[in-house]
Amino acid sequence: MKKSFVGFMFFSLLSTCAGVIAGNVMSVDTISDMLKIDKMTNGDVVIVSGYMTVSDGGGGTFRWDSAKMNNEDNGIIFKSAKAESGRWIRIFDEQSPVNVRWYGVWGDGKHDDSARIQKAIYIARSSGRGVYFPKGDYVSEKPLDFTRWFGILVKGEDPGNSGISGDFGVSRLLFRDVNSVGADFSGSSYGTIKNLAFASIGNVRPKASVLIARGEAGYGSDVTFSNCNFASGTLASIFCFSGEVLTFNDCRINCGGLGGLIITGMKDYDIASPFPNCKFASGISLTTFRIVGGEFTTGAAPAIVLDGRNYTLADVWVAGTFFSLVGPNSCVVKLQGNCSNITFEGHRAEVPVPLPANLGFARLDDAEVRALSIRGKVTKGPIVYGYGIVEGSQFLSSDYIDLNGDLINCDVMISKPGEANYGRLPVTTITGKATGTIFHLYDESLRDTHIKILNKDLGLKGHTRINE
Repeated sequence: MKKSFVGFMFFSLLSTCAGVIAGNVMSVDTISDMLKIDKMTNGDVVIVSGYMTVSDGGGGTFRWDSAKMNNEDNGIIFKSAKAESGRWIRIFDEQSPVNVRWYGVWGDGKHDDSARIQKAIYIARSSGRGVYFPKGDYVSEKPLDFTRWFGILVKGEDPGNSGISGDFGVSRLLFRDVNSVGADFSGSSYGTIKNLAFASIGNVRPKASVLIARGEAGYGSDVTFSNCNFASGTLASIFCFSGEVLTFNDCRINCGGLGGLIITGMKDYDIASPFPNCKFASGISLTTFRIVGGEFTTGAAPAIVLDGRNYTLADVWVAGTFFSLVGPNSCVVKLQGNCSNITFEGHRAEVPVPLPANLGFARLDDAEVRALSIRGKVTKGPIVYGYGIVEGSQFLSSDYIDLNGDLINCDVMISKPGEANYGRLPVTTITGKATGTIFHLYDESLRDTHIKILNKDLGLKGHTRINE
């Protein structure tokens, strides 16, 4: 142990949770060295260079309080190895978040940090502060419990992450051989998670990198994920069960399994919170989801799954987001059951390599969709396709529709292609009715060559209009 005596001084301007301090000032290398100091007087201060090693980020400044008998947490409060009474108290701004490094977390991509990370999370949650992950690769061999946290704040180091799966992330949570859920935010509400990557290593991936759900003991609502990365799980990258008022700002999502972001009220997805006090709630509607900017890269799965089979799913707004549709059966959004007020605008959906099995933008799977608005681009495949009914909706694109179902009171504007790689216009086919639906065609010749309604009794009369 290296110990140096800095001097005796009175800190009249330094206030902490423990009060104004005065005493001897010393410096040591590690927390272990601090705990071995054998002569302490009330108000003594020790400057520690690191938790386990010098400059590992877990050091800090501590004051000896001879009257304290708190249970030590080995992050903010430490018990001396040389005295039963009295505690070393970490000096920090009470408004600042809890730094996971204060609890001896390695963050080196090798050591299992799960227990120490979890302790930091619990301390932050119980004390009404946030939790902070400085630059590092934080390995966890267990699911991390961020559940039932009102006013949640979890953040990594600025400037955030890059790469679809956070491969070049500044602050990364790496789940090693976790087969249930990586990070569980079930029942948490009113807060922000930002500048973090959620990824996996080892031979086993989680079912979902992130789970957020409305539980019996918490809302799972009013949460914003900002500048985060999500690796794909065997089921989803992000699984949302009956959460509401969720926002994803400038996030990057690598999609595999059954989808990238799955929003549902169905319990038949074989997923649950790994924590006993977070049972999923029932009888909840799903509403208000915002995705702004960012990008999705798909494998053989949809980027977004909106599942309204159990409860109507409504009010989804996606703006300025890039979608790279790489694998077969991928699409931007898959809609099931009852969905309403779904808006995509200013997006770009791109197929880098021609893949015949890549099926386009919005896929209906026995869905009844109302107020679906799509204003954007897809380089290959139809703008809307599949099985179902579309009512009161609007499409503005240079792409076509291939729907086994009905278009009711819809407005379809087939615009002139603005780029050479857009505007492939196979025949738009509607197998059912096109009641009250108007097609705006940029070229009169498209009337006969582009639109085909297979219900011969209805035909096109009264349901198309050329945009002169």
